[in-house]
Amino acid sequence: MKKKITGMILSLENERAVVLTPEGQFLKTTVKGETHFVGDEITFTINEGNFLKGRGKALSLSAKGLSLKKPIFQAAFSMCMILVAGISSWAYPTGHIYMDVNPSLGMSYNIYHRVIGVESFNEDGAKVINKVSVYGNTLVESLEKTFKVLDEQGYIKGKEEGTSGVLLGFTDPKIENEMVNSLIRTSETLDKTLQVEAMTIKPVSEEIAKEQKGQKDILSPIEAEIAGQKMKDNFEISGKVNKDKAEMKAEIKALVKKIKEEKTKALQEEKAKRLKEEREKKAEKERREKREKQEKLEKQEKQEKREKQEKQEKQEKQETQERQDKKDKQEIQQKQEQLETSLKSEIEDRPARIEKIDKEVAQLMVLLETLQEAEGKDKQRELKIKKIIKRIEGLKREKIKLETK
Repeated sequence: MKKKITGMILSLENERAVVLTPEGQFLKTTVKGETHFVGDEITFTINEGNFLKGRGKALSLSAKGLSLKKPIFQAAFSMCMILVAGISSWAYPTGHIYMDVNPSLGMSYNIYHRVIGVESFNEDGAKVINKVSVYGNTLVESLEKTFKVLDEQGYIKGKEEGTSGVLLGFTDPKIENEMVNSLIRTSETLDKTLQVEAMTIKPVSEEIAKEQKGQKDILSPIEAEIAGQKMKDNFEISGKVNKDKAEMKAEIKALVKKIKEEKTKALQEEKAKRLKEEREKKAEKERREKREKQEKLEKQEKQEKREKQEKQEKQEKQETQERQDKKDKQEIQQKQEQLETSLKSEIEDRPARIEKIDKEVAQLMVLLETLQEAEGKDKQRELKIKKIIKRIEGLKREKIKLETK
């Protein structure tokens, strides 16, 4: 037997929902078509007895013998509903922040301004959200973390390279100033120059982005919003009649197609530019490495040449010193030999020399006696006598010297 049930979604996964009814029943059902979130109230048709099983028994606060009319179960149900309300308020998104650099990504947040989900709108965005963990963080913390990952992955220019542009989109314009200022402060701490452009994202721009999911080169909500501004139309279509809505969507789709083509072309040009820059950087790197290698080789050759020259000079100096030492040694040896020869000759000639001195002294003594015996005074004779005496004394000293050696 089928009947309609109304209740609150407690959990939702792959279109399978667990629902709490006012009677305290926990039921499971399939949710298709419209988008639902935890905390939403839905009405659905279900076969009786199709309760969420637990240990083989249906979990139902309205089963036989248990009634919500009893105070204890009313209180239990109230506590359960308070708990569910707390859980659902945490899990229910109340707004979105979108960021476009080249990576395009978005964050959803709850009533407490805590991030509860992230999504990407291109491949670069997917790489970024895979590197950053922001679930449960404040909006400021989440933006700071995301910006740092963007910087680490090379999407933010260095200060010397110029200014980086960042587009921010908000479904709630009240938080715009706080988020922009926070992002600029973060960029300053990383020594980056940043230009931030902020805008309010209208529901239709989000709707356009959702409709493209699964397609290639989709527009992000920010790009859809820019497209809408280009059309100079009001994208708030919720109040329009169906005909206006259909016409608006047709115009939007045509513009989306055009922007996609422009975006694809821009991406191709950007890719070509990036490849050219990479080739130029590679060529510059190769030239630099070649230049450094050449400089290193020249430096090494100079070093080897200098070492060779120093070694040669050292060797020449050593050889010169050796030649000088050899020459000095030969001179000393020659002098020693001469001295030895002289001494030997002197020793051999000593007796003959002494004998010769004795003879000369004897002769001088005879001559001296003869001069002294002569009569009269003669200055010439006296001078001669003095010379003879002096010569005799010199010979005697020489004899003493020879005898004492």
